[in-house]
Amino acid sequence: MLRSIIYKELLKTWRGWTALMFLNMAVIAYIAAETRSMFVMDHPEIVWYRVMYLGSVHFGSLRSIPLLTGALLGAAQFLPEMRDERFRLSLHLPVELHKVVTAHVAFGLFALGAILLTDMGILAVLTASYFPLEAVTMSLWTAAPWCLAGFVAYLGTALALLEPKYHLKAALIAVAIALSELYMYRPSPGSYRTILSTLALFSALLVPGVLLSAYRFRFRRLS
Repeated sequence: MLRSIIYKELLKTWRGWTALMFLNMAVIAYIAAETRSMFVMDHPEIVWYRVMYLGSVHFGSLRSIPLLTGALLGAAQFLPEMRDERFRLSLHLPVELHKVVTAHVAFGLFALGAILLTDMGILAVLTASYFPLEAVTMSLWTAAPWCLAGFVAYLGTALALLEPKYHLKAALIAVAIALSELYMYRPSPGSYRTILSTLALFSALLVPGVLLSAYRFRFRRLS
């Protein structure tokens, strides 16, 4: 039964997922062209000094893309389920509710992770083509919070669409926005390194939040 749910989600989201992958690759291609132009316009030692010592981020165009990707993927996955309350049909399957919801969320997180890991991998290769290893490490630590903002945006979108009570919906959206803003804050490059794991664990609390919202969605007319 869970395999059928995963297959259903794949059929429903593959077009949107493909479009989002193309969007991310287009931004990465722009960053590659922009990085190359930096070395054309200035001497390599000047570019290195800006990036390695002044904290210039040569891939700043990527900053909001994971956030946008997560929100759009969440909408592509859960918005069709809300039409005519189709998601209630899934919640009436002869499978425990938490397993059904977990299968949906796990699929979405995996699909989003595939896009964002591709972004990070290409970013690492691109940075290594122009800068030393230290710059590659710093670039990944700088981009990692943006990727986590994408996961928060995905879970926040799922919460907003599943939660039936409007006051809780507003509160959950506010929490997701606050977490996203925290990840999108502009500190010095790599400054989230020491606290990123703690923030990620805190953001993971949104997952049981999705389960609770789905439970309220399933039984709201009985309460």
